[in-house]
Amino acid sequence: MLYSIKADLINDLKGIVDIQKGGTIKIIDKDTFRNKKIDTLIYNAVFNKEAAIKNICRWLIRGCGNQLGIVSSSIQSLYEAIGKKQFKGFTVPAINIRGLTYDVARSIFRAAKKNHVGAFIFEIARSEIGYTDQRPVEYATLLNMHRQSLRPLSRKGMKVRYLFKETISRSTQNITKKTKTPKSIK
Repeated sequence: MLYSIKADLINDLKGIVDIQKGGTIKIIDKDTFRNKKIDTLIYNAVFNKEAAIKNICRWLIRGCGNQLGIVSSSIQSLYEAIGKKQFKGFTVPAINIRGLTYDVARSIFRAAKKNHVGAFIFEIARSEIGYTDQRPVEYATLLNMHRQSLRPLSRKGMKVRYLFKETISRSTQNITKKTKTPKSIK
């Protein structure tokens, strides 16, 4: 279901999510939100033609995620600890999802939980942003309800600065400054 106007969105969430004055979000019915509304918000965040509705859905996904304990985080401190030899004996796989991002991420998290997998990250390279038609804000939104951390990769030039700005403004996590694929941590 695509929302036509903001009022449709707010009415659809009545009794489930309370958007209070000042922008505070309170989830009233967590089960209904998880089982019936998150997919609708995701669908609108990606496919709605109205930019305002897309942005509201993205904001709600992030805010509700925080309410559910899904907090954006960076893997930087883990990398630093590995570099200082405080942790060893494992790697942190990086996963690039180039299509069906929400569904693939859902499968990845389900498998990770089932198999007691530790750290892993999702990333998207600048080249992938172009040919998959997934902006960092969309990629982050689709992963937000599932993610542990997100690290978009970028390349050289002005486009990198733009992507940094876009990513930071949308609260995507841990941007690498390298313009080449990182070498293995020794």
